Amino acid sequence: MRQLGSPRIAIQPDQTLHNNGESQSYSQRWMELCRERGWHATLVDVWSSQFPGVLKEYTAFMWRPGPLHRQRALMRDIARLQELYSDVLVYPSSRTMVTASKLDQAYLAQILEIPMPETWVFRSRAEALAFVDTARFPLVLKLDMGNTGRNVAKVSDSKNARRMVDLMFDSHVDTIRSRSGELIAPSSLVGFYWTRVIPAVKLVLGYPLDQIFWTQRLETGYFYAQEFLEGNEYDTRIWVIGSRAFAMRRFNRKSDFRASGSGLLDWSPDKIDPEILKLAFRITRTMGVQSNAMDFVYKDGSPVLLESNLSFTSWAVRDCPGHWKLTREGELEWHSGSCRAEDAIFEAFELELNNRIETRRT
Repeated sequence: MRQLGSPRIAIQPDQTLHNNGESQSYSQRWMELCRERGWHATLVDVWSSQFPGVLKEYTAFMWRPGPLHRQRALMRDIARLQELYSDVLVYPSSRTMVTASKLDQAYLAQILEIPMPETWVFRSRAEALAFVDTARFPLVLKLDMGNTGRNVAKVSDSKNARRMVDLMFDSHVDTIRSRSGELIAPSSLVGFYWTRVIPAVKLVLGYPLDQIFWTQRLETGYFYAQEFLEGNEYDTRIWVIGSRAFAMRRFNRKSDFRASGSGLLDWSPDKIDPEILKLAFRITRTMGVQSNAMDFVYKDGSPVLLESNLSFTSWAVRDCPGHWKLTREGELEWHSGSCRAEDAIFEAFELELNNRIETRRT
């Protein structure tokens, strides 16, 4: 067993360029915080064949995987195997990785009784078609992975919904395409255009790979539909990181039901519904995750969770004027002041790590 003492932290490098031009690196900041604490921290390479053996020499491992499927799939495997067969503490944990999958979340919502719009995930083509024939439209269709409004579209009739079912079970879908939030009629010809022609052009023009093949996965074998909730002009984004909750409102795009990726943001603390904040804390605690970026809207006057998200932009958390904590009595406590997402994650992870070390000492 590894000797107790100053933690040794392995960190996978990350670098993201956001749509607003800001560059973000969680790993760079985490290395700085480790040095401030006098901890030994090393950048590692998860793609190296030597990585599993290297990790045995460390107390903990941290990585901010991006939206690419291969990154998230590898992190899911790393977290699961380390938790099962080693004492290396990992961020994000295998539970936290559930926030990267809409399918996992829909399944978990039923187990944990998390309030969501009515959501259906069909694994049978026949069952999905039977549902479409009797469903009340419009519906919101989603793929397992997606962010900033991608892979989410509203479908208003059974004809296009059936075409999507056929593609999901007889072939595959690489992404859900929409115009102003409305589903663009899916077809194999359209799919060829978007998966072959457009990526080839972008490759020639020098686009970054994560903007060309951002999912790197063909979706097949399921059909995800969610109840469309009328009358929501914005959603409320809540980030729960450790004991802190950060929040903002995101208003819908023009002539579109989607708020994600709109850029129409409001960080006013007094406009955040306390009931949504309490629900966000409860969901995060029930799921047992280290961090959770959640999107909420209203159904019949009560808040419901649209989905959770693994990745999020650090600047959006940084620009929050403060954060909330939940007291032992279940009351919300406001703390003014900006806080970087990288710092909030690191400090929550540090507490988790110290608790583990203290437990081993006793």
